Amino acid sequence: MFCYAIVFISNQSCGDEWMKNHIKIISYALIILFIIFGIIYFYPRKISGEYNAIMYRLGDSNYSENIKVSINGYLSKGLLKGDNFEGNVTIGDNKLSKINMRFDNFRRGLLSCYVESIGDYTSYGDMYSDKMMKEFTICVLEEDKQRKGGKTWSGTDGLMISAPASNRAEALEISNKLMKDILSNFVLK
Repeated sequence: MFCYAIVFISNQSCGDEWMKNHIKIISYALIILFIIFGIIYFYPRKISGEYNAIMYRLGDSNYSENIKVSINGYLSKGLLKGDNFEGNVTIGDNKLSKINMRFDNFRRGLLSCYVESIGDYTSYGDMYSDKMMKEFTICVLEEDKQRKGGKTWSGTDGLMISAPASNRAEALEISNKLMKDILSNFVLK
């Protein structure tokens, strides 16, 4: 009986050693997987594309203009903060450079750019985007006639740019879809 107890104890210690080695291997494997996941998830992705967009004015079904928009930069995921875009956006002939835009929970980012002629940053508008810049809409800020130097946008007669779109109806659909959380029950027209 005593011999069996010694064999059981020695087998038990071999089992404990085997278990400790497997726990170490599993722990190292999980750490490596988390590191790989972090690199893949948080590593900035190159965003480069040219889009057919429509510039249109809310409340005016006759105002619609085809425009090219190109985006070049990097989009990185945020853990506690939203995604961040750094790069350049060209809207028609208007080149917006040195953009550093962070998106919030509503997929909205303030599109501000560096203007070399004044040596400072200025706001172009709010950009709403989803799915790694596959579609987007921009609420373009326009000069406020009542406040000199101020800029404003209105949900009733504001200027919009949406892509990819080939007509005003598609552009308006993209805007309403991407801005639905902000608009609540309001519908852009």
